[in-house]
Amino acid sequence: RLHPILKKALFHSNFTKPTPVQSASLPFALPTSPSDPTSGSRDVVALAQTGSGKTLAYALPILQRVLDARSSLFEGDKERPLQALVVLPTRELAMQVYEVFQKLVMASITSEDGESAKQTPWVRIAPVLGGMSEERQWRLLRGRKGTESQQGDGSKDAEIVIATVGRLWELCKSDDYLPDRLENAQTLVLDEADRLLETGKFQELSSILDLLRSPNRQTLMFSATLDPSLQVNLSKSRSKVNRALKKSKEGDKMIKLIERVGFTDPEGAQVIDLTKQALVSESLKEGKIECVEKEKDLYLYYLLLRYTGSTLVFMNSIDSVRRLHPLLTNLGISSYPLHGEMDQRSRLRSLDNFKKAINSKKTATSSSVLLATDVAARGLDIPLVSHVVHFHLPRAADTYIHRSGRTARAGQPGLSLVLLGASEKTRWASLRKSLKRENDLQDLEVMYGIMTRLKRRLALAKELDELRHRERKEKADEDWVRKIAEEADIALDE
Repeated sequence: RLHPILKKALFHSNFTKPTPVQSASLPFALPTSPSDPTSGSRDVVALAQTGSGKTLAYALPILQRVLDARSSLFEGDKERPLQALVVLPTRELAMQVYEVFQKLVMASITSEDGESAKQTPWVRIAPVLGGMSEERQWRLLRGRKGTESQQGDGSKDAEIVIATVGRLWELCKSDDYLPDRLENAQTLVLDEADRLLETGKFQELSSILDLLRSPNRQTLMFSATLDPSLQVNLSKSRSKVNRALKKSKEGDKMIKLIERVGFTDPEGAQVIDLTKQALVSESLKEGKIECVEKEKDLYLYYLLLRYTGSTLVFMNSIDSVRRLHPLLTNLGISSYPLHGEMDQRSRLRSLDNFKKAINSKKTATSSSVLLATDVAARGLDIPLVSHVVHFHLPRAADTYIHRSGRTARAGQPGLSLVLLGASEKTRWASLRKSLKRENDLQDLEVMYGIMTRLKRRLALAKELDELRHRERKEKADEDWVRKIAEEADIALDE
């Protein structure tokens, strides 16, 4: 049962067939009665590979609840309760999910000729994340400026909040408005739940979960991994789940998270595990090139020339991103950095520029490259990424899966390549064991006849980069001397 408004949105968004995770989860997640938005909807724990369409799997049930709670699409000045809280591990992922919701809502009010109707969206959705001023944050949450000093009738309050843990908890501590709203939230979504545990925000997340007290709350949890014993326990009744959790080993953060969530479904959460079918997409091809560490730059250049299109290159250090960005620029390859020390605006700008570069390529004769640390390895949906290169071997098997999952999304073809250094072979053997792979990746065929010429080009690019670096340093030194001289009122010789 899907509201006609949402069917219209799917039609205008060109969604014609549900993905496996959507087909498996929506029958349990969607409410069955419009008169009672909580009827029939179950708690769901879904485990699926990246790029599987998980966002739509929880966006549709949430928007269905919003519509079921209304007598008309636009209700004017009627107070609007908080229908859903969606919690995500990173700002980029939160903005991406926010955009999916917004596009779906706007598609629902698209006219028959395909033009967007000039109407205000029928649901208010607020992103709550770092990098945005607190004043703007409150304006999005309440539809007006200020906090407790400016009370309203609730008709402009956000009905869906999409948040990162840190900023949400900051706002909860600063004012009673959000804790009061969260108390009656009807749906809780934890997306990339396994990664939420890696962010160092577990205590803050626990405090937020303690604020959610609705007895009929639906919980939808999406994760890439979950211990098999926990999967069995979660599918039991609530009392059996509580007993099983008490027997579980102490110190496991996922167990503690499940305890904190407090699934309210008396039948136990419906566990959907699609990871057993395939750890990576069936349309993904994988390969490797073995080389010495100092020649990784050379083989990356070779790969970017041979496999044109859009490429995500993953590295384990920020220094590597900073070093390779100007080098590729000197070689005439468009590249965009993305790492944890960039501020919010710079990170979003790099992502936007990379996406625009992909969309602007009418042919496959040139390359656009996003140079990223693992800040981008999970959740981000960048359409039409052709290739993923593991410049450095990831430190964990699940990171390899999530990196590789940035390509071959939604059934599209993709290629994942590992540049395997001699010092990484022991770790690679360990990763293969964790991935339960008996056979090694196929060695990629290399056209060694052109490598000498590529090596000369690379050497020139490095010389140019060093020259520019010296020029910048000399200019900075000159500017510093000039500034000190001006302050000391000393005349400098030309």
